[in-house]
Amino acid sequence: ELSGSGDMLQLDGKLMVDNLPVELVELFYSLPAEVVGDLDAIAQFNGSLANPLVEGEALIANPELNGYAIEQASAEFSYRDAVLALDSEIAVNPNSSSITVEGKVPYVLPFMTVAPRSDQLAVTAIAPNDTLAFVNALSDGQVLWQSGQGEVVVEVGGTLSQPAVNGRASFDAATISSPKLRNDLSNINGEVLFSLDEVNVEQLQANM
Repeated sequence: ELSGSGDMLQLDGKLMVDNLPVELVELFYSLPAEVVGDLDAIAQFNGSLANPLVEGEALIANPELNGYAIEQASAEFSYRDAVLALDSEIAVNPNSSSITVEGKVPYVLPFMTVAPRSDQLAVTAIAPNDTLAFVNALSDGQVLWQSGQGEVVVEVGGTLSQPAVNGRASFDAATISSPKLRNDLSNINGEVLFSLDEVNVEQLQANM
């Protein structure tokens, strides 16, 4: 539902979305994984068409990623001076911490006359220890987190056309399995640094 008033020089309106299937995103953008759920969102917009200002929040109810149920995904967002600011949380289950994703993404809409101060991405995602079972969904069951301690931190920089992804994964007495492994990998300890181009194992020990 879209409501509002004003003109191209002074926008004033509100957009409300209720139970929109997330799968419809595939009509506009090819997602790297199978995502389902119902999107609820509300956004208030003003400013001008040349430089719109948008603030809002969104919630995905009953989300699933590659067939794995997730408790909830929510986000607060704003768009100002051609920069999207995002602060989101993904709750894997009711009793765990949340995966957090926050940062800024510069993006100029075709009808805008302003440009962001920088074209550099600045996004950080953190998956704390009790959310690492989320890897089961991301890998579509090819890597299964069984137990242990750990944390994954991913930072995205660069630009939209040439993103630079760097991350760190740390493990303490962790156990993982895979259909491609004869036995589980257990007692995994150490740290792995990674990017889009390479994986650097600082120190890693495991039993098989």
